[in-house]
Amino acid sequence: MKRLIYLVVLVLIAAAGCKKKQTDAYTRLGDFTPVSTFQEKLNGKVESVVEKGYWAIPDGDSYIRGARLTMHEIDSMNISNDYRAEFDAGGNLVSCTTIDENDGIITRRDMIKISELITRAELRSGDTLKSYVIINLQGDGLPTLYESFDGLTDTLRQRFDQAGTDINDTIRVRGFNPAGELQGSAEYVYNDLGLLTSTVGYGPDGTLEGKMELEYSETGFMSKVNYTDAEGKIKTLYTITIEQVDRGNWVRAIFKDHDYDRIFITERVLTYFE
Repeated sequence: MKRLIYLVVLVLIAAAGCKKKQTDAYTRLGDFTPVSTFQEKLNGKVESVVEKGYWAIPDGDSYIRGARLTMHEIDSMNISNDYRAEFDAGGNLVSCTTIDENDGIITRRDMIKISELITRAELRSGDTLKSYVIINLQGDGLPTLYESFDGLTDTLRQRFDQAGTDINDTIRVRGFNPAGELQGSAEYVYNDLGLLTSTVGYGPDGTLEGKMELEYSETGFMSKVNYTDAEGKIKTLYTITIEQVDRGNWVRAIFKDHDYDRIFITERVLTYFE
């Protein structure tokens, strides 16, 4: 899914957290993936998601797939990389690999379990450990603190704490530097269906820095993403048209970036636990 990197929100690794057990028949596509901003809720017990982006070429009332977006284009436009995410039968992320236009591996993130609970996330480029995150859990298995370290020096880079859940609730996250100084905070608001409806970012003094609002169609798919600054001025607006759905999840969508008049086609291949 193509999206701008939301600079106001400091926390891309701690928006909904790793759950102790997935009890409902859905899978959360979010933390530690390139699309963590949206915390998307997938129907069914998904085993893997492969997502790739293409330029859209007008074709009558719709669009056909053009050239695949290159890594250079993706970097220059600050949109998310193509990726492959894999999950276990409990709905927990196992690994996420970002890929270039030739399906070559850019980075790989692996989730490490202890006693069936995810307690560590490791990010590698090739054979090099670039960074890792220690995930501290409370008694029910929900995360309360993330500590991010440099993989080469083992030095602490940031800490994030969080409270709340992702069903009809608000998750509150605060980011701190290694000295313990508050860098900023964010609030992620979910509706009773577990869909993220808005994210609000605040500076260290509590002042509003920006907001992201999401709208959904009657079928529960995202239809609009709107980013505004502290004054409420629209910074970025995306509209999403879902063209193909399989087993209750979209597999082809048209993304329109209204700021830069750019249109992408995003396609997914999903596999499921039977």
